[in-house]
Amino acid sequence: RDYNLLMMIPYEKLGTQLTSGLDKLVAEAGQQGLKLNPGTSVQVKALIEGTATNPKISIDYRDYAKNLKSDLNRIAQEEINKQKQAMKQQVREEADRLIKEAKKQGDQLIAQADAQAKTIREEAQRASAKLRYEGDQQSDKLIAEGKSKGLIAERLAVEAAKKLREQTNKNADALEREADERAARVQQEARTKAASLLQEAERKAALL
Repeated sequence: RDYNLLMMIPYEKLGTQLTSGLDKLVAEAGQQGLKLNPGTSVQVKALIEGTATNPKISIDYRDYAKNLKSDLNRIAQEEINKQKQAMKQQVREEADRLIKEAKKQGDQLIAQADAQAKTIREEAQRASAKLRYEGDQQSDKLIAEGKSKGLIAERLAVEAAKKLREQTNKNADALEREADERAARVQQEARTKAASLLQEAERKAALL
């Protein structure tokens, strides 16, 4: 009774005659950008004839070419899939890098803006405190001078000092308010720019 045996044989074990055609196919595949592994096995059908004590084994050459073509197609598809996965991974890494860099730049812009805004507010607070102090000093001086000139002059001086303090506080409040608005604009501009950087990075990442 004859038997057909399917075997997976490494290409380099097939012999010179059988691999001569394979070398050409591998070279052609290489020209197409497919790097086939020469150590990969190929499915071969072996025909076993004779008796158990005197078996004769031969390769079924009729199926060899078909099997070889099928295996080469399989290997090529596997290589294509590998290259696709590698490209997808590279795209993901590049997209992540773009977004990460944009976030980093945005965070730096916001941090710088926050520091600048803090300085603006602190300078305004110092200036307004000085303004109030000088206003109080002038008010006290007016009252002191009024007292030295009599009761009517004192009452007039007290009223004038009150208006002076009110105006001084009004000016100081306006100074702090203007500084706070300016600081807020600086922060908002930084956040808007940071959001724009991230949006642009996400757009570029989506195009990869």
